[in-house]
Formats: sequence, C-alpha cells, structure tokens
Amino acid sequence: MKISIRKVTLSELDAIYKIEEKIFSPMNYPLFVIRQYYDLFSDYFLVAENEEKEIAGYILGGINPKEKDGWILALATEKRFRKQGIGLKLISTVIKKINELDITSILLTTEPNTPAVDFYKKLGFEIIKNESNYFGDHSGRVLMQLNQKLDV
Repeated sequence: MKISIRKVTLSELDAIYKIEEKIFSPMNYPLFVIRQYYDLFSDYFLVAENEEKEIAGYILGGINPKEKDGWILALATEKRFRKQGIGLKLISTVIKKINELDITSILLTTEPNTPAVDFYKKLGFEIIKNESNYFGDHSGRVLMQLNQKLDV
C-alpha cells in the first residue's frame, strides 16, 4: 500500500477529530483544540493517506522556541492501517522538520504500560519521568524525551 504524508487541511479537521475520539477517548482533544493546534502548528500537523485518499493516521507536533524543544502532541493510526509503518513514517517526517530548527530535544507524553512506550523507546526516546497526576485528574502519563537528532 502506498502511503503519502502531507500537511493536514482545514477541511480534514473533522476527520482528524473522529480518529482522535476513536483512539483516545475519553482523553481526546476536543475539536476546538484541534482547530487551535492547526492554527498554531500547521507545519507539524500531518496526515498519512492511502491511494484512495483515506486518512490512515495523523501526527501533531509543536515547537516551544523559548525552551528550544519540540513536542509530539498526538500520533494516531486507524486500527485497520496499523502494523504497516505508518506511525513511523509520520513521526520520522515531523522529527525531520523539527530537526531543521535550533531545537535541543523532542518531548512527548503517553499512557504508561502501553505499546506506545516501546515504540518510542525503539526510536531513541527515553523515559524521563512518570507522573501519576499529569492532567490533574489522576491520569498517569510517561514523559519521554529524545535528546539527539534522530537519523530518520
């Protein structure tokens, strides 16, 4: 299957929200937040689409220039498109874009004890902190960091 990676368009935000809700509910971003991230970080808000123009997944990255770090705020692949390297392709593309800037590290959070932790570790991310109350609702998160430029 041929997958292409490109910037998300405004008209696709509803589709992104549906994926977000399916995969991350009840902790998913509301649609208005997705829209604001689109306005703030459109260069790092990408979709993976197949030859039929179906959105297979998306990634949302962000930059904190004051701290000189980048963030992976969301990475999701539709269940039927998993295990095909789409997540790797999405994160590799965003990391390349972030590496073009004067950024010293890339951070992300994920749920503890999930396959996502292993996925990010394989890319060189390290666990720097486990927080039991990250969102203020007793939801645990693992904070992970990539310090070196990833050769992707």
